[in-house]
Amino acid sequence: MKKNIYTIFAVIFCIPFYSMPCAASGPVKLLQTINAGNFPSSIAFAPSGMIAAVTNMSDNTVTVFSVDGASGKFTEIQTIQTGTFPSSIAFGPSGTMAAVTNSYDNTIALYSVDTVSGQFSPLNVIAAGHGPQCIAFSPSNTSAAVVNAYDDSIIVYAIQGNSLTAIQTIAAGFNPTSVGFASSGAIAAVTNFLGGSVMTYSVDSTSGQFSPLQSIPSGSTPRSINFCSSKTSSFGTIAAVTDEFGGNILIYDVNWVNNRFTLLQTVATATAPWSIGFSPSGKLAAVSNTFGTMLSVYAIKPSGHFVQLQILPIEGRPFGLAFSPTDSIIAVTNVINNTVMIYGIQP
Repeated sequence: MKKNIYTIFAVIFCIPFYSMPCAASGPVKLLQTINAGNFPSSIAFAPSGMIAAVTNMSDNTVTVFSVDGASGKFTEIQTIQTGTFPSSIAFGPSGTMAAVTNSYDNTIALYSVDTVSGQFSPLNVIAAGHGPQCIAFSPSNTSAAVVNAYDDSIIVYAIQGNSLTAIQTIAAGFNPTSVGFASSGAIAAVTNFLGGSVMTYSVDSTSGQFSPLQSIPSGSTPRSINFCSSKTSSFGTIAAVTDEFGGNILIYDVNWVNNRFTLLQTVATATAPWSIGFSPSGKLAAVSNTFGTMLSVYAIKPSGHFVQLQILPIEGRPFGLAFSPTDSIIAVTNVINNTVMIYGIQP
């Protein structure tokens, strides 16, 4: 049977729901709810913070928004066709290129981005593995990595102008669903959803190729991973993983010296934590709880530990999540209401 997101969702419905105390007051406030396409799954900001883009899985489109620098509010500027079942989007660090993984086409669609108008223009479509789920660009803007859920692989691409050239295919674990780079660019990590693990890799600074480091048990179903861009731990930085069926967030201390992950904390959260993000300042983290129907916000202590700060109920199913590079807003996609919810972060 072909695996897809609806198969996974059918399993999620079997998870028992539980309630958490509602703490809506805090520094994060809803600013705006704006329409997207059908089943908006992934959201990303351009490095300037003035452009955001959303993949719409059921429409096979990407919706592009301008972001007002003063108010943080979104305005739609374009909807553009992409491949079948687009699962993720990312901007290159230069902001002039965006890439979309198309899960059913087994492709990556590349777009040039006008950094003034925000308009996307198609560049080309390149091959991925079977069921590409997530793409991430290295901070150095020299390489990108894609995880392929249905053949358990990672493909590493060299960035050559506004194109990608495959340079390596390396094994991941069972059903990889997300990939991320540490801000140093020297480490990458992949969540293996059905394998219950996170695999870490060293990244060659010249070639961009991956070399395996660790395979770490990480809950029952690790869905997504993200690195904090600020050095917030005693040894280097932290990374956080959402354990979807376990209802937890796992926080790891990432040592810059030996590139090792050490479990720092396990935090219980609401049902089905899906996406996780860090504020650029390293002061906040946020998690979309898809079947808990809420956005969970955490303060990050100097030690890297999470402290629950705020819970914001959401009508619908929060899914993709991203902090703006300006550290002023959080954007969350809602796959039931087909909207994007924009939250302001007060100082």
